[in-house]
Amino acid sequence: MGSRYIFGICLVILGVIFFLDQLGVWSFGWIISTWWPLIILIIGISHLASSNKSFFTGIVIIAIGILLQADQLDYLPGGFWGSFWPMILILIGVWILTVKHQRSKRHPSTAEDVNMLALFSGVNQIISSDNFKGGTIGAYFGGAELDLRNAKMSPEGASLELTAAFGGIEIRIPYDWKVFVTGTPIFGGMENKTRQEFPEGEVLPILKINYLASFGGIEIKN
Repeated sequence: MGSRYIFGICLVILGVIFFLDQLGVWSFGWIISTWWPLIILIIGISHLASSNKSFFTGIVIIAIGILLQADQLDYLPGGFWGSFWPMILILIGVWILTVKHQRSKRHPSTAEDVNMLALFSGVNQIISSDNFKGGTIGAYFGGAELDLRNAKMSPEGASLELTAAFGGIEIRIPYDWKVFVTGTPIFGGMENKTRQEFPEGEVLPILKINYLASFGGIEIKN
């Protein structure tokens, strides 16, 4: 099921709720104040339903939504934050066990893809590949820096999946790279500070960036 269908289903459900509120069956205000974390769950499920987005990022969004909803229903004796930190440790452990990560590299690398993890530390990598295709970057309580200014993108384009949770990610790209950014900020943010310069009439490949910024920040610049 694609994200378009999930969005359509959500509209139908919302319409039914409004209708029942008008009939006096439910109190819409009570539903919103109690069940608002379901919106985060829906975002996470939609993320998983999209084949071109990170599975791990979708799981993180869903896990946060579940904890917030459980807290609203008083199922968490220690509250949201009491359960949040164990969840973070579990997700970080799963990330480490299931994904291959590259060590920090200060010297230029000719790799066509990147897979970086900043876990309670900082990583820095420079890519000078002539056929860059993308990859994944995760920053958890740490910082990750990726320099692509000397790289050339694959003719088919490139795709980067970014996750910043209590951490930060900084990416530098050439002026002649087109960038398309989508993502989800959850108590976090993303800034696109690039100044892109394109030759007239020339069709260029696109760097697609999808991100999750949860209590973290992401910055893209030249």
